[in-house]
Amino acid sequence: MRMRNLLSFVFVAALWGSTVSAETLEITATPVALDPSQPERTQVGDMHYMGGLLLSAKDAHFGGWSGLEVSADGKRCWAVSDKGSWMMANLKHDKSGRLIGVGRAYIDRLYDVLGAKLYGKWYSDAEEILRVSDDQVLVSFEHAHRVWSFKLKKGGLMGAISSATRKSSRTSFGPS
Repeated sequence: MRMRNLLSFVFVAALWGSTVSAETLEITATPVALDPSQPERTQVGDMHYMGGLLLSAKDAHFGGWSGLEVSADGKRCWAVSDKGSWMMANLKHDKSGRLIGVGRAYIDRLYDVLGAKLYGKWYSDAEEILRVSDDQVLVSFEHAHRVWSFKLKKGGLMGAISSATRKSSRTSFGPS
């Protein structure tokens, strides 16, 4: 018997993706000091702390953020949640480049390759987001393990455009 692949990906082309229908999100951003007992402290060894924020919002889909991706220029971030949602926010910085707040932000549910919203913890629990190009991100999911590709349009995630499903098989090392 020939050795089989331990891991193969099956890519499913999307029939269509949902349009970006995200809602504007009002976020309250509270600055977080590196060391609350010494709020002026901004360095530990060679690390320069450029700011931290505690984010809150009244939207029912806000929270449970598992994955966070920040643009290379630090001006925008995307997040996916355990609740099957995504968020995009513009980040504010002071003149020295320190993170000081959040500007315009949007939130919506994640959509599958058929354009349906993801529901149920088992199916919608997003864990990580990775931007792979200017217009595409990969999102991995917990429980129902998979990786889906999403198009970025106007900064938001459209419905999934393809999926990668992990299949594993046993390998036989004995005689065939």
